[in-house]
Amino acid sequence: MRQLFVAVLGTAVFASSGACGGAGDPVDLEDASSPVDGGVAPDCEDALVRACGTDEGECVAGTQTCTSSRWSDCEGATGPVAELCNGLDDDCDGAVDEEFDVGVACDLDADGCLDDAIACTAAGDSACIESAPQATSRLGIDYLLPFMVKYHDDQWTEAYAALADAGVGWVNFADISPEAVHRGTAFEDDYWAMLDREVLRWQAAGFQIAMSLRTKGLELEAVPAELIEEICAQDADCAVAFDCERAGPNLCKGSDRLPFDSEHPEDPRGEYREWIATLVERYDCDGDGDAEGLVRPIRHFQIGNEYSNFAFWTGTAQDYGTLLEETRLAVAGQDVALISNGIRWNDLFHDMVQGGDPNGAEFERRVAEQHSHVADDYGQAWANAWTWHRTFVDATIGFAGLYDVLDAGGNGPYPTATEGYLDWVLGELPAAPPRVWDMEARAEPRLVCKDLLQTHCELTVDGGAGVLDALWAEAHDEPFDAHPIEWYRDEQAAILGQVLVKRFAAGAEKVFIGQVSDWNDPLTDGLAMWASENVFVGLVDSDGNPQPAFYAYLLGARLTNGFSGVETILKNTGAETGELEGDEIELHRFSFADEPDVLVGWLAEEAQHGTGISRGPSGMAPTATLAIDDEIDPNGAPFCVYRTPTTADPEAAPVQVTTDATGALLVDLTPAPVYIVQAGGDGTCP
Repeated sequence: MRQLFVAVLGTAVFASSGACGGAGDPVDLEDASSPVDGGVAPDCEDALVRACGTDEGECVAGTQTCTSSRWSDCEGATGPVAELCNGLDDDCDGAVDEEFDVGVACDLDADGCLDDAIACTAAGDSACIESAPQATSRLGIDYLLPFMVKYHDDQWTEAYAALADAGVGWVNFADISPEAVHRGTAFEDDYWAMLDREVLRWQAAGFQIAMSLRTKGLELEAVPAELIEEICAQDADCAVAFDCERAGPNLCKGSDRLPFDSEHPEDPRGEYREWIATLVERYDCDGDGDAEGLVRPIRHFQIGNEYSNFAFWTGTAQDYGTLLEETRLAVAGQDVALISNGIRWNDLFHDMVQGGDPNGAEFERRVAEQHSHVADDYGQAWANAWTWHRTFVDATIGFAGLYDVLDAGGNGPYPTATEGYLDWVLGELPAAPPRVWDMEARAEPRLVCKDLLQTHCELTVDGGAGVLDALWAEAHDEPFDAHPIEWYRDEQAAILGQVLVKRFAAGAEKVFIGQVSDWNDPLTDGLAMWASENVFVGLVDSDGNPQPAFYAYLLGARLTNGFSGVETILKNTGAETGELEGDEIELHRFSFADEPDVLVGWLAEEAQHGTGISRGPSGMAPTATLAIDDEIDPNGAPFCVYRTPTTADPEAAPVQVTTDATGALLVDLTPAPVYIVQAGGDGTCP
């Protein structure tokens, strides 16, 4: 509480009341009606002592003693002083550095880009200083569509700003292409005005931006005849499907190909290079042609989406190499990082551990098995497409010298596919590899199995069809059972925590989580053929309201972002731990340069390891107790245990626990991760 500071006869006192002021009623300094001591009545009994002043901010409360019926001066107190810019509340008003605009973006080098920030100086004032150019956050949000009008409402940035505050530092702008605005080309004002607006909104919310670029809208070459021949080797009707004028709703729709400029055949991709150069120049913060109001430069550009999928790319693998080379020419001399198209293997690597297939024999066996299954059940054309997928993924890895970051986010929402998958990726890369990011991490339980695309149908949840029925009814404003939907959303939150930990433990540098629930209702829209039966993860629903997965991400980011290393320290089978047979306890340690370690653990269900149907809404989650001894965590007690949140109060008081008589820390586990952090020196939880 702020105190009333009064001066009486040159002596400073604090007039106070209630809990902050000590005993007695407030003194009426204007009342001279009492005949005692020149008109001021006695106000205390001798020898009484009371508190005075305040402990707010840098102030320290003191005491007053009653002597001769009068309160003494406030002794031992430290009062307020003028506010300085020093990270302290000098004037004891409950605010820190409130007059100095600390953290506000500014432009130190007058290049037109607000990529610097106001900060305190040693003199106690503030000034614009150069901000660190590195974007150190390891966490991001995937697949924001900046040209989709529904995302232009501030509710989206308002919802995600909490994630930015917790350490989620990136957002991926998807589908940036010359045809992204139907009213004109990339070189007309409407295009840039709309993109500028979204860039500035998301930068103001605290995010670094990566842009995923497509070639749609440029004149494109036809689908190469040799590609059609390879895919359709044993199916005469297949070639018709590759006539993109007559193709079905998914094949070739909106697909990219190698740009071609018929008016300048001597430079057939000049228009593409011009578009790339214009885009990069507009957001590079060099003071020349920049978008007005930029907070920071944009330096990361992804070249293509999932180009092993014909829905996104109908050129050859070598054509993609040419596209990367053309992009390098367009950005020559610019400080940018190119990101590859995403490679996708879905659940092929499920239950393969790191180091478990050193010669790649098991990987090749699984590829051959899936190829044979697809040929037998769906025809040779689809089997050839599966082979083409493998060819394109291998080619993308082979182009590693042409990009700076490999988007290896391709094993779907399966924590158990992570280790073997990233082990394979890192083993395929050259000795001087690019950085590896997962730009499409997902966390949805599988509700049905499409065995054309998926290889482990045992991952399908029991009762998944009932969950779909409830989701369908909800989307169509029909009566529905809320329980399956609530279970589904809570399960997403649990899987999200596992996915984050497993990706980092396996070697990914950054992880981007899918952002909008159900991709704006694919149950009813254009993705129905592929997505309606496996609804995608969402941090928020299609109206921008946070889902349980949002709160799980918020806590995971707050406790793990900024780590310097992560290691897996426990993976015991149930038989070894004496817990539930067939299950595994997983425990991972995140280490930091200047903060205590964070342990993250959960109980992995047996169904996630290929031995049965996954638990659905009617199943009971298994539980077990983990005993962490000094050998695993030598830091001692007390500890704070945070459980995966699913509601709007993700930081509700963690459970503080201490070690038992043997020195072991006992923690109850379920499949939803728990975070275990050593308490601070004063016993408080971070």
